[in-house]
Amino acid sequence: MRSKTHRIHLFYRYDYWKPEYNISFKEENYSLTIIVPLWEYKEELFNKKKLSFEKSSIASKWVFLVHTEAEYTKAIRLVSDFFHTAVKVIPVYTGDNLEFFKAYVFTEETDLTEFQLNKREIYTRQKFNPRDFGRLSILPDGKIYANVNFDNLGEIYTDHIQTILYKELQEGQSWLRIRDKAPCRDCVYQWLCPPPSNYEIALGKYNLCHLSETE
Repeated sequence: MRSKTHRIHLFYRYDYWKPEYNISFKEENYSLTIIVPLWEYKEELFNKKKLSFEKSSIASKWVFLVHTEAEYTKAIRLVSDFFHTAVKVIPVYTGDNLEFFKAYVFTEETDLTEFQLNKREIYTRQKFNPRDFGRLSILPDGKIYANVNFDNLGEIYTDHIQTILYKELQEGQSWLRIRDKAPCRDCVYQWLCPPPSNYEIALGKYNLCHLSETE
C-alpha cells in the first residue's frame, strides 16, 4: 500500500486535553503537540496531564510558550523532566516584552559565525523560505493560508489545490519570503542568518539581530 505524503498536525492546550481524546494516531500520518502556555501553568493539573500521557501509548510532542525570563527559567526546569519526548520552548511576543526578545531571541554575531551551513542550505535561503515552504493551513471556515499572517489563498470547498499552490508561488508572501530587503540585503551575513519568521511580522522589524541599529 502506498503511503500518504501529507501529514496532519493536531495541537491541544494541556489544560483542554480530555481522556476521551485518546484516539489512535497513525504514526506515519498524524502528530500530536501539547501546548503549555507558562502564564496559564497550574502545577497539579500539569502533572496530572503529563502522567496520563506517560501511561498512554500516544506519541506526543510538547511545546512550552514563554514571554518572560521567569517563565523561560521555569520552562527549562520542566523540560529537564522529559526524557523520551520531543520538547520545545518557544518565546511569544506580547507587544511589551521586546527586551526579553533582545536578550533571548535576537541573533548575535557569534551565533552566525558558529553556523555550519553547506552550499545547498545557503542556496536554499536565497530562493525560498525553508520555514514556510510547502506548508498550508486550513482554518475552520475553510480558508487556506500559506501563513495566517498574510491574505488567504482560497477556500478548501471551492478551489483546487493546484490553484492554491500556483497562487502562492506567483503572488504569495510566505514561501518566497527571504532576506532580500534592508538592512539584511547589505549585511555580510545575509544568507547565514535564519530565514524570516513570524517574529519579524509580530515585531514589525525585518531583522532580529544586534548587527544593525536600523529599526
